[in-house]
Amino acid sequence: MVFALAFLWILTFVGPATAQDKAKEDPCAINRQVISTLTRPHFGTPAVWEAAYGRPDRLIRLVAGIPDDDGTVFATGLAIDKKILKPVETVIVQVNRRRKPLIEKRIPLRGAEDPYRMAPAGENLAVLSDMDGRVRLAFYGMDGAFKSERMFAEPGYMLEAADLAADGKGLIALFHASRAKRPGDEYSIVARLSEIGTVVWRRTYQPGPDNMLMDIVPDGGGGYVAAGRIRNEDGRQAGWIMRLGGDGAILWQRSYARGAFALMRGVAVLADGYAVAGEARPFDGGAGSAWIMKTDGQGSPVWQRFYRREDSSLGAFGLASLPDGRIEAALNARAGKGSKDPDHIRLLTLSPNGVLLKEQDHLRGIGARGRDFSVDQAHRRVVTASMDGGKDSETQSSSRYQGWVFVTEESPSYVDPCVAP
Repeated sequence: MVFALAFLWILTFVGPATAQDKAKEDPCAINRQVISTLTRPHFGTPAVWEAAYGRPDRLIRLVAGIPDDDGTVFATGLAIDKKILKPVETVIVQVNRRRKPLIEKRIPLRGAEDPYRMAPAGENLAVLSDMDGRVRLAFYGMDGAFKSERMFAEPGYMLEAADLAADGKGLIALFHASRAKRPGDEYSIVARLSEIGTVVWRRTYQPGPDNMLMDIVPDGGGGYVAAGRIRNEDGRQAGWIMRLGGDGAILWQRSYARGAFALMRGVAVLADGYAVAGEARPFDGGAGSAWIMKTDGQGSPVWQRFYRREDSSLGAFGLASLPDGRIEAALNARAGKGSKDPDHIRLLTLSPNGVLLKEQDHLRGIGARGRDFSVDQAHRRVVTASMDGGKDSETQSSSRYQGWVFVTEESPSYVDPCVAP
């Protein structure tokens, strides 16, 4: 499904690449860098189930989803009034394979509220939202009923939601602080919260250059690993990984300059290190490429992969790892000028050594855009997205923006050929 590049474009990132087909001949060989052009998408990949959620009088934009133990998915987002084209409600839905919401709550917006992330919080659902330069953390019951809220602000700065995750003890939240009138004056904040939103500790990360953490996960040992972007001394935005202790203290941090611009949107913990994924753009101004990298426990690169298409921009929006060491990545493919293929979502499965084992292409409607990605307890990939469903047969509106949730099949068992039995 991939063809290795063997010409100058390779050099626009960081150096020559080893061919992907050589890695296929010897799956135990670690090819430190591979730049590959993906083939055109092959749509029609079956899903275990998928559901489009919409309302006759509303445009729906889902932004986050979390799988439940019973195989359903909770999702949140915005409902936009079709007549005035303004957001009017926060939406919380629970959907399943029957494609109809089991729970549907539409709560009137407070100000310019804009939901961003969702996470389980004990017996409740926690939703982190932007709101007029502050951030709102709202709690809802499993029936969608509102319970309580907490507000967060950073005096003198605009505060934005960046991520929210459960850590077994409560919640860990990421915030991004910036000043509109002072470009480059931006930094990241991490807060450890109880299950009801009480701040346990809060850390600000201002290493000097402007930065933004975009994803954070527990590291399995009481601490955390976070990834995002940071500005290098030469002015380029670079990928950034920070390893944090249980109190938020920095254990180590590293930046990774790739091409003209790079960032990391997802991070996952592996048995022997970490995996990160995001996007890198070449110096020649070409389309962005999806960037997936594995590091050791101290952040040193073990291998990295760049996946591109000449007529589309590719970027990872989610990443997860499986117990057997495989890495699951979710990409948005945005059609460029002259592209014959519409916007769509591509899912990649890589071996522990970075060999591309499987890729799947998913399409529904037009303008598909993935927003959230996870792997459930059955090792099925769960994607929360939005798309334009086309012309509404009831209102004859030219746009019927809908939420889209789909769950793929369980990943088959995998025996690593590089590990002795």
